[in-house]
Amino acid sequence: MSSLSASSSDMQFVYHHLPKTAGSTFRTILHSLFSEDKVCPHEVEYLFEDMSDDERGQYQLFAGHFSYSFVVEQFPDAAKLVFLRHPVARVVSQYYNFHDSYRIPEHWMVHHRAAPPEFQEFMKWAENASLDEFVRSDNPYAVQIYQNYQTVFLTDQSIPPFFDPPEFSSEFDQALLDKAKGNLETVFDFVGIQEDFRFSLNLFCATFGYRPIGDFRPMIRNLNPRKDARKAYDVKPETMRRILDCNRMDVELWEYGRDLLHARVGNIFSSRLELDASVREMPIVPDSQYFPLRECRDRKGFYWTEQNPQGVEYAWTGYESPALIEFDSPFPEGSRVRIELHVLDFISPGIIQTLRLEIDGDPVDFKLVQREEEHALVADTRIGFFPRCVHTIKIFSATRKEGESGNSRELGCAVAGVTVSVLSPSEPDR
Repeated sequence: MSSLSASSSDMQFVYHHLPKTAGSTFRTILHSLFSEDKVCPHEVEYLFEDMSDDERGQYQLFAGHFSYSFVVEQFPDAAKLVFLRHPVARVVSQYYNFHDSYRIPEHWMVHHRAAPPEFQEFMKWAENASLDEFVRSDNPYAVQIYQNYQTVFLTDQSIPPFFDPPEFSSEFDQALLDKAKGNLETVFDFVGIQEDFRFSLNLFCATFGYRPIGDFRPMIRNLNPRKDARKAYDVKPETMRRILDCNRMDVELWEYGRDLLHARVGNIFSSRLELDASVREMPIVPDSQYFPLRECRDRKGFYWTEQNPQGVEYAWTGYESPALIEFDSPFPEGSRVRIELHVLDFISPGIIQTLRLEIDGDPVDFKLVQREEEHALVADTRIGFFPRCVHTIKIFSATRKEGESGNSRELGCAVAGVTVSVLSPSEPDR
């Protein structure tokens, strides 16, 4: 496992995306946590061949269909993430992904067209094969997909996508399964289960210090019209038995991963209880502290980071509502603090009239202060009896399109950062 002593603001993450394990949705969520220039665009291994160490170091998020060896050898210090799925649902979903080729994104079709001729012939065959034919085929590409795929791809026996798959025995290999379990527990900092997706997201956020993600439905990327997301696949009993028989290791691995998920949540809960008992002894924030948006503990609901001609970084609200900023600042109980939200611009003057702020979940009054090159939304508030160490600002406002095209962004205000000041007892409120 990686060292988690570094904050999530400068940590590198690598997501070992096993196909059809909620990966597209999870990747969309991961992408929302980083500015666009911090997300590596490469999703397969051969694209990394000409990448220098300096170029790789500029990214914080790597996500793709990799082999296990590539993940551990190329990203030794990165936080490693993986999701598992019950093998029956995963195999059926993968089959339909090949059977209904229109579901494959165009950027992945580029990789498919560059694959060996044998793989392209397999793809053409899969488009016309039934599910039962698919899971009984001896085609090595099909066997790799329907037989203990997750176990194999959590060991050094996995291979990069589109290469000739090795032949594996259908027998139950206890040594291979034990190796996959050990890697799951000791190598991966986060293990999610698709069937417990929301629970898994909460663990991810708690592990890496992100605010819990609320409604993730707008980020769901389920392109399969054959399946109601609330129901299981309709699979014939004999086909179901065939898939289960070919995935005894994956079934046990999935159960192990689910137990690991719950155990890690329990460990974090116990750690938080210990933290709550000692939080009053944490040091006090300086009299005044400025947090550029990029350096805040977390943010949500903003578009990517941009830069104005003066070199000041900012991000527009409007991607989701409300926009949220989270920052670390331990205050003594009962402190009076001043929050100044630095806004470089509004998409239109009318947006100002629609603005609302919440601090730590409570609505606050604020004043708009015009400065030379920015606006400041200034709110004075009092910290409650319990001295929180992590604080949130929610920004509510109307939005307006930035242009006339159908792909124009809906924008609100351009936020650069937040200043937090402790007020003296005699200092008047704004």
